[in-house]
This record gives sequence, structure tokens and C-alpha cells, in this order.
Amino acid sequence: MSSNPRTRGTSNRRGMVFGMVFVYILVGITFALVLIFGYQAISGFLQSSEEVAFVQFKTDLENSIKRLSTEYGSVRFEEYTTPLGYERICFVDLGYANISVELDALCFDDQYACAVWIVAG
Repeated sequence: MSSNPRTRGTSNRRGMVFGMVFVYILVGITFALVLIFGYQAISGFLQSSEEVAFVQFKTDLENSIKRLSTEYGSVRFEEYTTPLGYERICFVDLGYANISVELDALCFDDQYACAVWIVAG
């Protein structure tokens, strides 16, 4: 070992620098892992909340239809909240005769509903 005071502290500083670099690398890896797993968890929560909203809508609609089916001739106005991603809901009576005027109006109003009606009919 050297008895020179200048060289004695240099090796300690180098060791500290390498130690700090190692700590920064570990902190960076930990941060990246937390970020990745956090993003996946939040995405999963959002997906499951959309599924819950759809099931809730379906259940509400089925309950309303069951309640109305026992009350012949009754009319009710119901309001539903549609799940995210849905703008319209179309109910099709497959026993209804295709009237060209109504089909033309439907096709003018909504191309997608028109295509569904033609395929279903």
C-alpha cells in the first residue's frame, strides 16, 4: 500500500462511484418494472370495468323485458346507460315483414343497422 495521502482516498472514491452507479441501475430497473406492472394492472382494471358495465346493462334490460312481458299492452319508458363504446342499440323483430320504404329509410339513417337487418332477414 502506498502511504501517499492523495492516493489513499482515490480508491475509496472510485468504490463509492461504482456503488452509486450500481444503485442507480437498480433504481432504474425497479422503476421500469413498477411502471410496466402498474400499466398492466390499470389496463386490466379498465377492461374488467367495461365488462361489468356491459353485464349490468344486459341485466337491467333483461329485467325490464321480463317485467313488461307480464303486463300485456302496457307501455313504459326506460332509460339505460349504455356501456362505453356503444352509441346505439338495435332491436330486430325477425318475424316482421321487410317493407322496402322502411328498409330504405333504415339504410339511409344507419348503414351498419341496414347490413345487420339484411343479413338477419
